[in-house]
Amino acid sequence: MTLTLKRIVGLTFAVLFSLFLAESILRVGIAMRVASFRNPDLYADWATDDDYWKLRHLWGKNVMVHGRLYDPLLGWGTPITAQNPLGAITDKPYVIDSPNRAVLFLGDAFVEGVTRMDHRLPQLVGQALGTPVFNLGMSGYGVDQIFLKFQQARLNFQKPTAVIGLVSVDLDRSVQSFRTGPKPYFTLLNEKLVLKGVPVPPDPLQWLDVNPVQISSFLGAFVARKLRRFHSEDSMEQSYGRDEKEKINHVILKELVGECQEKQIPLFFVLFATKEEMAYEGWREKFLKAEVRRAGADYIDGKKILIHQARLQSKNPQDYFLSEGHLTADGNAIIANAVVKHLQSLGTPALN
Repeated sequence: MTLTLKRIVGLTFAVLFSLFLAESILRVGIAMRVASFRNPDLYADWATDDDYWKLRHLWGKNVMVHGRLYDPLLGWGTPITAQNPLGAITDKPYVIDSPNRAVLFLGDAFVEGVTRMDHRLPQLVGQALGTPVFNLGMSGYGVDQIFLKFQQARLNFQKPTAVIGLVSVDLDRSVQSFRTGPKPYFTLLNEKLVLKGVPVPPDPLQWLDVNPVQISSFLGAFVARKLRRFHSEDSMEQSYGRDEKEKINHVILKELVGECQEKQIPLFFVLFATKEEMAYEGWREKFLKAEVRRAGADYIDGKKILIHQARLQSKNPQDYFLSEGHLTADGNAIIANAVVKHLQSLGTPALN
């Protein structure tokens, strides 16, 4: 063996040993519950990877949905009962007494609300209109689950009015099969939606046993995360997973709008930005606006409305957000006022 070959072999051995040692250190640290090693964000992307949410659960922060919130179609949601036939967010029993005179307000936690019940967005709209406005929002929902919830709820009516509240990050959730527990998701076959993951199993821990974390090398995952962040300082604007998100959400939005047009259901969107995105325009915001217009639907720009109101009141637009990121009662009231005006301008059956 020549001296050069010996050096190459020695160097190769040293590199392989170093990689093995680094992987071992990470795994030992994780096994010994060293907090700095048990951070899912080191190894997976919260906006794209199922593994992030699986690790978040396994490493001590329970993200599972158990018991009464379990839903075989949606993954989780408010139970449908005789007193709550739509599975709505409400503190009052109700009956569906009109096949047309109703507004279905769907979305994620921005629609569900985190304030006092009578200060939540759909409730404020209903109070102003004096017509049934059903709060069908649910924390953690993606565009896929919102679409499925709409399909489920509309069957109780002939021609309701649909208002769909979408937050930019709802796009990310459409590519995930696990977030707040196992969830349904769509794949594409010849540009058609194929629903997967249903019925969602009632035992999320059993689901995790069958669908464990897919990371084979924590060192490799750590390096990949570092490289992606090197190419994009803003984690929200990384290109990682973007193509898949755009493809699947394009078809979901097209199908949602097309279904409303076919059934002659009045529809418009309320587009929200996250608290951080109030300061800039990211790819998600641009994509959502373009796709809604492309599908032939109308929308209200919640970000623009809040910024305008903040200027009138000499406030920072982020003042309309709680510290955890959702809208305050004041923020809800501002958006609700815009929704009411838009509904009145449409003159839909919901208001007759």
